[in-house]
Amino acid sequence: MTFEPPQIPAPPTPGGSDRSPSVSEADRAATGGVDVVAIRDKPRTPIARRLLLTLTGVLVVVAVIVAALAWGPGSPFVNPPPGQTPGNSASTSEEVDLTLPEQFSTFTRQTQTSPPPSPSGGDDLATATAIYTQNGEPSILLIVAGPVTDMEAFLLSLGAVDILTVNDGWCATYEDVPLCGVMQGNTAVAVSPIAGQQEETLVRLAKEAVAAR
Repeated sequence: MTFEPPQIPAPPTPGGSDRSPSVSEADRAATGGVDVVAIRDKPRTPIARRLLLTLTGVLVVVAVIVAALAWGPGSPFVNPPPGQTPGNSASTSEEVDLTLPEQFSTFTRQTQTSPPPSPSGGDDLATATAIYTQNGEPSILLIVAGPVTDMEAFLLSLGAVDILTVNDGWCATYEDVPLCGVMQGNTAVAVSPIAGQQEETLVRLAKEAVAAR
């Protein structure tokens, strides 16, 4: 998935300005019939506005990923795996911890797209997601879901494809975007890239997020 950068205004014409005719009859007579051209500075898009447009685009893409994970084809919320009902997605008597760490490694939680519900022993699959920044820039999307007893089955239930193991974790492709994660008890902790990270890096980040929970 790629992000379309905002259009940068074209450089001004030689002389640093746009020219548009604005001539009165008196001016034309005073200059011997030669048109007098009004000089007008070209408006420029403020840098802050361009950065805001870029960040808005990132957040929109992330929102689409989250919505697809929760409600897209194959989602356990819509189409639970065979033998299960929407209220029995991965039955377990253990409590589910959907904590999203405020910070881990060099990443800081910035935008939480769904608040984590209170831990409970219910059977319904619940998720919590958040955008994490690195050096002030959106970098990864962290997804915590539970109860989950099998990471590979969980990824398959989402409709992910090309599932493989990477460094004691699992990676798959969902809507052409990598999705990698690890298990922590009955909870799946997965990471999707915003800044183009590769699979091995995503698995490492998922493990670091687990250690910080």
